[in-house]
Amino acid sequence: MQSLPVILVIGLGLLCSLQARAQIVEIIDETGDVNTFGDTLDQPWHFALGPGGDLFIADEEVGHIFQIDPAGAISTLTPLELVYDVVVHADGTLYATSAGFNRVYEVTPEGTATQLAQIPPGSGFATLVLNVAVDSAHNVYVAGQSFFLVDDYTLKIAPDGSMTPYIDANGDGMGNTFSGAVGVAVDSEDNVYVSGIGSNNVFKVTPSGTISEIIDSSGDGAGNGLASPTGVAVGPEGSIYVSGSDNAFEIAPSGTITQIIDAAGDQMGQALEGSTSIAVDPGGNVYVAGATSDNAFRITPNGTITQIIDSAGDGQGNPLSFPFDVAVSNEGRVYVLGLGSKNAFEINMPNVPLLSLGGIAMLISAFGIAGFRSLARRAT
Repeated sequence: MQSLPVILVIGLGLLCSLQARAQIVEIIDETGDVNTFGDTLDQPWHFALGPGGDLFIADEEVGHIFQIDPAGAISTLTPLELVYDVVVHADGTLYATSAGFNRVYEVTPEGTATQLAQIPPGSGFATLVLNVAVDSAHNVYVAGQSFFLVDDYTLKIAPDGSMTPYIDANGDGMGNTFSGAVGVAVDSEDNVYVSGIGSNNVFKVTPSGTISEIIDSSGDGAGNGLASPTGVAVGPEGSIYVSGSDNAFEIAPSGTITQIIDAAGDQMGQALEGSTSIAVDPGGNVYVAGATSDNAFRITPNGTITQIIDSAGDGQGNPLSFPFDVAVSNEGRVYVLGLGSKNAFEINMPNVPLLSLGGIAMLISAFGIAGFRSLARRAT
C-alpha cells in the first residue's frame, strides 16, 4: 500500500498530513524453506539482523538458523542443536546459543560453524534460556538461567573460548543483588547491560569491570515499577531501553528514568501484555512486542504510541501469535517474530508524521465530520 500523505490545511504556518498505514508482509511461515531444502520453522525464539540486511532466525526445535536475504530468499545455515538465540557482529560473524546443551557456536560469514564454548553445567538441570550479545572485539556475552533459577549463566567468552563471569549474584557488590539473567546487550563502547528477571533490575558492566545498577524494581521511582525485565536495547544517543512484564522504560545517559509505555498500550484500547523484547531504530523510535497481547507497538521520541501489528498479522489470513522478539533495521524496517504462529513479519513504517489532536480538530472544523472521514479514507 502506498504511503500517501495528503496536504489538508495550511494555516498559521501549520502543515498537517494523515499517516498511511504500515505495510505488513509475512516473510516466513511454518513451512520454512520447505520449497527449497525441506526445513520447517517450528520453534522460533529469537532473530537478529546482519550488516547486509539479512535476517537470521534461531529455531530451537529443528536446530536450524534460517537466513532471509533482503530480496526475501530463504535458506538455512549449518544445522546446530537447540538453537535459542543469535547475534551478528558488524563483520558478519554470527554467534548462536544452544539452550539445554549449554553451547555457544560461531558461524563465519562463509557459513563455517564451530563450537566456541561449552558452558559447564551448574547445580540446575539445564539452561532455560541463553541469550547472547557480542562486542566489537568479538567477546561474546551470554545471559541465561537454569530451570527454577537455580543457576545464572553470565559469562564473557573470549575469541579463544576462555570464559570469565562478568557479573554474579552479588550484583554491584553494594547490596543490589542479581538473579535470573535474561536480556543482554552491548553498546558502542562495549559496555554490557544485563537484566535480572528474578531480582527485577538491570546492571551496567564496563569493559574495566565496574558494575552499577541502572534500574531496579521501583522503575521510574514515580509509582511505575519494573517487574520481570527481559529485553534490553541500546538507543542511538546512548539511552538504554528495558521491557518489563507490561511496560518499558528509557534510562537516559544522565540516569533519568522514564516509563515510555505501560499496560494500557496505545491508550486507545490496544493493551500491552507480557512484553518480552524491545528494539530501537536510528531515529530513536522504540518497538516493544507484547507476547500475550499478540501485538507490537512503536513509541516515537516525542512519546506517541502506535500499535503497528496485532493478532491479525498481515490481515491476509496470516495471523500473529505470541510475538517473542522484535528487531529493526537501520532503514527503519521492523521485524516481529511469532513464536506461537511460527512465522515472522516485516513492517515498513511510512515516513509521514502523525496527525495531532489539534490538527484533527482543525480539519473537522474546516471540512466537517463527513469530509474528514473522506480524507482519512483517501490517505489510508
